Amino acid sequence: MRQALRAPGPYLALALFWALSLALRPPIPPDETRYLTVAWEMYLRGDWAVPTLNGQPYHHKPPLLFWLIDSVWTLLGPSRWAAGLVVLATSCLSLFLATRVARSLFPDRRKVWERVAWVMAGTVPFVIYATLILFDLLLTCCVLASFLAMVRLGRTGRWRYGVLAGLAIGLGVLAKGPVVVIHVAWPIALYPLWRDAAMVPARRFLAGIALALPAALVPVAVWLVPALLGTDGAFARALLWDQSAGRISGNMEASHPRPFWFYLALLPVLVLPWLLSPPVWRAVPGFRARIAEAGRGLDRSRLRMLLAWALGIVAVFSLISGKQPHYVVPTIPLAAILVSYLLEAVPLRDIRRGSLVVLALFVLFQVGASRFLFPRFDLSAVAARLSSDPAVAVGFSGPYQGELNFLTRRTVPVQLVPLGTEMQWLNQHPDGFLVDVHPESLQPPGEVVLRQPYRDDMVSVMRKPGGSAP
Repeated sequence: MRQALRAPGPYLALALFWALSLALRPPIPPDETRYLTVAWEMYLRGDWAVPTLNGQPYHHKPPLLFWLIDSVWTLLGPSRWAAGLVVLATSCLSLFLATRVARSLFPDRRKVWERVAWVMAGTVPFVIYATLILFDLLLTCCVLASFLAMVRLGRTGRWRYGVLAGLAIGLGVLAKGPVVVIHVAWPIALYPLWRDAAMVPARRFLAGIALALPAALVPVAVWLVPALLGTDGAFARALLWDQSAGRISGNMEASHPRPFWFYLALLPVLVLPWLLSPPVWRAVPGFRARIAEAGRGLDRSRLRMLLAWALGIVAVFSLISGKQPHYVVPTIPLAAILVSYLLEAVPLRDIRRGSLVVLALFVLFQVGASRFLFPRFDLSAVAARLSSDPAVAVGFSGPYQGELNFLTRRTVPVQLVPLGTEMQWLNQHPDGFLVDVHPESLQPPGEVVLRQPYRDDMVSVMRKPGGSAP
């Protein structure tokens, strides 16, 4: 931590970028609004065991992110900005932990690990996800923390570090589920590549790692047992089986099935903009000599380990039918460390300048998007109209993913209105509001009080013709 305090530049740059991003863009539906709603309902009920979405048990994601958001809300009150502080803290922690990992692998290469935070802060995919309310950077922190405990286990042989690695893995399960195993299995399997002569033999290392499994079950059980006791068997089945099996097979709704080469096409993005950076290409002539020099020591083996770790994750996820870009976010620190090693001879000021340029370009993009793109995702006007009376009945026609519960601070669920029954619902709720998402060419069935573009369609707020607005 002292190292981070002596070099606060990337953290301050990231904090400024975070603040500008939240000022320029709305929470993006359906993901950010959905997760804010789940956190809101847990906060509202004071129930930390069972996440809910619009009043129904939500089994798609475990609760660690929601717990963190609710903890901040308990101190500062519920708001999007307060929830965003969790994202900022997670992003900064991932920079710090990535620096610690680089320092643990290359202790004699100060210029390498001094560059990691700046390199990572200016890497395009990290910048994209650094302000979004998603689970992947939180998972990244758990993976990096687990690896740091493995390093201590390898150096000391003390079993308590196997327990700490397991606890970090357990928190990873609470962050995003059993997928954490894919990320931590590779450095365990690749231990011979990053082991040096002063570290314990592989057999003793694996004996310590054997303690990780029971240790990982502790934080999982602390949540899972009360959650299962408070719900029925369907929740347990969906949580423990349907989610994992459905995403692997691609049969689950919204599992995002994509071709096997999807992640291979994304690999160059993991090292943007550094792949196209002039300082990188100016340093190319010296790369081969430096790698050859590394071959005389342990560095080359550890570079291979990082590359194999990242490519191993990509290979496993390529075999899984369900694919999303953010599933491989935990490979970003690995790529950043590799890039930092290659940029060791490049002046730090050039790397810092490159990162700041990337952050500035993203801010400029959001300035433009705030006028031409983000309004199509902004539900604040809809939320303001529905919040005029918190007790009024609100219905939603079409697929609903919790877009409005947090934005309107609803204390009761939004009513789901099947397609074709809109007028019937309006007749039954003459003072209520009905929200309808529809193509621009269709005319809503009720009296429209608000209509605006929404994503690729239109969203309308209606009430019964001739009814009184609350």
